[in-house]
Amino acid sequence: MSKIGIALAAGTVLSVSAAAMASGDEVINIGTFIAPGGGSVTIPYIPDPSNTKPVIGFKVEMDFAGSADGFTWASDLEISFNGWGRYVGGFDGNEDLLYSFQGSGSNPPGHYVDTANLGAFAAAPLSKGQLTGFTLKNDFSINALSTWNNITITLIKVPTPGATALLGLAGLATLRRRR
Repeated sequence: MSKIGIALAAGTVLSVSAAAMASGDEVINIGTFIAPGGGSVTIPYIPDPSNTKPVIGFKVEMDFAGSADGFTWASDLEISFNGWGRYVGGFDGNEDLLYSFQGSGSNPPGHYVDTANLGAFAAAPLSKGQLTGFTLKNDFSINALSTWNNITITLIKVPTPGATALLGLAGLATLRRRR
């Protein structure tokens, strides 16, 4: 088994958090990804049949541990949204969307987070049913092993009408209180 497979077999669990379920968003906990330059792995995604709302955005969160040779950046982690045909991050120029921390600013090990509205990613909200999985790739092909830990992808959903109404009421209450 390759080093990539061992890291994912030991650390990959796809699950949905309780907080995300309450908001209607879906948090997918991927875990750890260790790969040499150019190495990749595909993780299947099984949608929750009770949550069919369209996806309007996403959040990627990770802890970049670094690479054996020091040449990889956090932004070299390319994530492919399989079924949607969209890529985030990476180094090869095929990206549909760059991370906000793209490039040399993501060289030091640490915690990185980026959130994107799909308006920059797709013309319309994407059907969750189209998403079949994720491919993670160390997109800087000439380096040694690199490690990303605690990778989570949050699929941000269209809010329910009740949640939208509640937010509107809270905003009105805040405005009234200020006056």
